[in-house]
Amino acid sequence: MNEKSTQLKLKGFNQVEVNPQANQVLIERLIDFGLYPGVEFEIVKKLSFSNVTVIRFHQTLLALNEQEFKCLAM
Repeated sequence: MNEKSTQLKLKGFNQVEVNPQANQVLIERLIDFGLYPGVEFEIVKKLSFSNVTVIRFHQTLLALNEQEFKCLAM
């Protein structure tokens, strides 16, 4: 994801879609958290110093590391 598309995604909601090339164990962990295909989420903040992305879905805030975030196809 390039810098410009990241900035655009920060302003709205996205729908969870699974990246077909992602690690199956990570995908199962995200599903356990409640992030399954079709759930809408909002990117709250990207912490560049630690490659962490904070998202909000339903009433939950969740910090995802870079590998977990890449499991979400956008």
